[in-house]
Amino acid sequence: MLNPQQLLLKLTKNVTLNQLCVTNYPEYRSVNLEYGYSMRIELKKTAIMFEYLCEMFGPLLVTSGIRCSALNEDKRVGSNSKSAHPRGEALDFKPILEGITVMQIFEQLRKNKDFLVGQVIVYADEGFIHISRFVGRSKRDFRICRLVDGKRTYEKITVA
Repeated sequence: MLNPQQLLLKLTKNVTLNQLCVTNYPEYRSVNLEYGYSMRIELKKTAIMFEYLCEMFGPLLVTSGIRCSALNEDKRVGSNSKSAHPRGEALDFKPILEGITVMQIFEQLRKNKDFLVGQVIVYADEGFIHISRFVGRSKRDFRICRLVDGKRTYEKITVA
């Protein structure tokens, strides 16, 4: 079990380990925090990306960060075996401030050629964005996900 100091471990000036290990499934919280702590070197790189996003768009709420394998494999999460979340390379977030939408953030990221990312998916109907770091695989892959008859459909978007 992690002690309070480990939970509040600052990965960057404003991002803690606890923020990047968040999950909506209480049965995984403890094991996911332990896993996140073991992956803190990779998470630090993701925290740097997240801090940059917060500087651009104001406060953002991480809704899903690193995922231990059990959490990632849980059908309720809706993930897959190729997910960057278990490697500590991705996170899902949504804006906190009123007046800032996920589509506005998505468009600004798409137009910002200097911001190297792996994948950015805006879940327009669900109100969050998935973003992964560029780590030598896909670079600047932008997609919009919409719900059609209750199923997710993805559209690849041309990068500016």
